[in-house]
Amino acid sequence: MRESVRLPRRGRMRNLSPLVCAALFVASCRQEPSSPGVICTQEERPGIVVAISDSVSGVPLADSAFGMVVDGTYSDSLRPLFFTSDNQMTARSAASERPGRYQVALGRPGYRAWSRAGVVVVRGVCHVVTVELRANLVRAP
Repeated sequence: MRESVRLPRRGRMRNLSPLVCAALFVASCRQEPSSPGVICTQEERPGIVVAISDSVSGVPLADSAFGMVVDGTYSDSLRPLFFTSDNQMTARSAASERPGRYQVALGRPGYRAWSRAGVVVVRGVCHVVTVELRANLVRAP
């Protein structure tokens, strides 16, 4: 005697398919299997963000500013990060996904040099916790 096997109806399979896809997507996003229930994104986050502006007018100055962060023998350049709707750069960033204790230094032609020591970036559950700094640059005499 032959046994018959019942296959699920098409309608049920369609409903199940998106759920399976969603579960696979969520599983692929998990970065740290040691943290049950935590889903981490794959994006890279900066450890330090510096908003750079004129100390008097508040005008963004990040466009022609330059600088770096240093932690022991590690160093990284400040890169463009945020822009206004009219494409004016307002901030620069560095130390992507790297915890540490940093010295931050930057400059811009026509302005005094700016620096901060002891800027501590810590690791969160999935990414570093970004430290946001504001550099209000003073015009050079």
